Amino acid sequence: MREFFAGANFSGRSAALMRRLQQRLSFFVGPYAEGALSGLSSTVADEIAIYRAPAPAHAEFSGLDVAAFAARKPPTLSGGEQVLLALHCFSRSDYTAIGIDTALEQLDPANRDRALAYLASGDFSAWLIDNRLEAPPGWSAQAYTSDTAFACDLAAAVDKLKPSKAPAIAIDTLS
Repeated sequence: MREFFAGANFSGRSAALMRRLQQRLSFFVGPYAEGALSGLSSTVADEIAIYRAPAPAHAEFSGLDVAAFAARKPPTLSGGEQVLLALHCFSRSDYTAIGIDTALEQLDPANRDRALAYLASGDFSAWLIDNRLEAPPGWSAQAYTSDTAFACDLAAAVDKLKPSKAPAIAIDTLS
């Protein structure tokens, strides 16, 4: 199953993705890719080892040069490199599905194409949200629209403000 969640920000697509992920053992890569990583490892090699299943269920995602990054600390990787690491960790795991919420936006075009090709070819379910892409070929698309208006009545908000005295701060003997 390959499904693309289309719609504007605040349209409910992220909530729909989370509902989909709760239906099975799933790996999630969100807008902050470091959230997909364990936070327990001191090196990229250790991070990969944490997710490695005895018999990985999928082909390996080779978008990250594991040898070149093996000794690096995961938090020192760029956002795009963390996305590539998360995809590699997923590929070595026994998770049966992956959901990606705008994380591919951190990748350069070549790595984004590599990631999309991997997601399209695997024997796992994949769900994707991306603000910069249309539904990839062969993926079903589900469109979401916002029922909630986020209008801001600035004049009404200002009218509700009550004047107050600003607090005083004193600094003595500053050097």
